[in-house]
Amino acid sequence: HCSFLWATGEGVRAVIDPYRNNAAGNWFLRDFPAVEADVVMTTHSHFYHDAAEMVAGRPTILRGPGRFQWRDLTINGVTDLHARREGREPLANVIFTVEVNGVRFCHMGDNRSGIAPEALDAIGRVDVFMVNVDDSRHLLSFEEVEAVIQQLKPRIVVPMHYLIPGLTNPESTLETIQGWLKSRPNIREIEPGPVSFSVDLLPVQQETWVLTPQLDRV
Repeated sequence: HCSFLWATGEGVRAVIDPYRNNAAGNWFLRDFPAVEADVVMTTHSHFYHDAAEMVAGRPTILRGPGRFQWRDLTINGVTDLHARREGREPLANVIFTVEVNGVRFCHMGDNRSGIAPEALDAIGRVDVFMVNVDDSRHLLSFEEVEAVIQQLKPRIVVPMHYLIPGLTNPESTLETIQGWLKSRPNIREIEPGPVSFSVDLLPVQQETWVLTPQLDRV
């Protein structure tokens, strides 16, 4: 869904936005996988982003802005606003950057498009950008997604928060990303399993990487 696990060269393990089902919604056909981590980040308080209790290992839990560093892992949380809150109280959303050995990942959470200038300054350079998008435009229109990509100018764009057959319940009303992908250049379908990153292997031209969950582990 929106959850990713980083495993650094020095053995630090960090998870972002683990999910659960609850009375507010039955979005998932499978429980969150059994994983252990040293650090858990949650971008905001919705049930499909903040199930920190699902992660084993007594991790440090980061739910707000600020800088955290341990061994070869550096995390920076920057507060902005959740998307699609018309007529309701504004909901804070924390955009997390995760840096390992010079590669900078940015996880958008459920943030609005049009990130505030001061938040952009705090985020800094982005190599790999995880962005919310699906064909139902649940949170952002395709134009809004493209606008935030242009704001951050990442080398790699990774979609998240869309319907994944076998994982996401259609009752969520989410759809796939097949329509959105038609507008994206340089698409790579990434096989299930770990993906390695290094500064010297980042693409010169922007690419869209579609990560395939390893559902036998979920």
